[in-house]
Amino acid sequence: TETLKIGGNADFTNGTFNKANGTTQFTANANLTLAANKFNHFTIDTGVTVTCQDKIEIDGTLTTTGTGALDLNSKDLQIATSLNLSTQSISNITNNTVTFDASSGTQTITSNSNSFNHVAFNDSAGTATFQLADAMDVNGNFTLTDGIFDQNSKTLNVGGSWSFAGGSFASSPSVTFDSSTTAAISGSTTFDNLTS
Repeated sequence: TETLKIGGNADFTNGTFNKANGTTQFTANANLTLAANKFNHFTIDTGVTVTCQDKIEIDGTLTTTGTGALDLNSKDLQIATSLNLSTQSISNITNNTVTFDASSGTQTITSNSNSFNHVAFNDSAGTATFQLADAMDVNGNFTLTDGIFDQNSKTLNVGGSWSFAGGSFASSPSVTFDSSTTAAISGSTTFDNLTS
């Protein structure tokens, strides 16, 4: 596989980026506009911050080296592999939607005490399992469209609505709804414990 190294701003608005099976590596601070393109593997060097100007979609692994960081800038993130916020430095994750869309395998999610805004899970009729590695705090909406959600006996707090449109749960979820306003629950979900 090939590596594309970028040492400045990247704007794909007027073209198509063929991610293939390669790696895109940012070696200097940059503003990133993907314009509906997507990356395979995505790497940020130490000391480098990449700031998103629109939604970022990563089909492979996300690597932030040393003090390297991905600033979502309140833009959406769609990722097809595990997410570990103790080793992957991602900022401004609390005002957007993070979608986990792996099609197979067990993908773990480590929040490391970070809160999410909206989260969504969709393996598009695949065989993926989305497993919590620690407590998850969702300030906005929780949506399961397809895939298996494995709470793995971890704490799950939801501050917005709950939507179960498809897929399944590895076990009946235990959820605390912690919003001060009314939260809608859609889809036929059997909860083990439900607290509000």
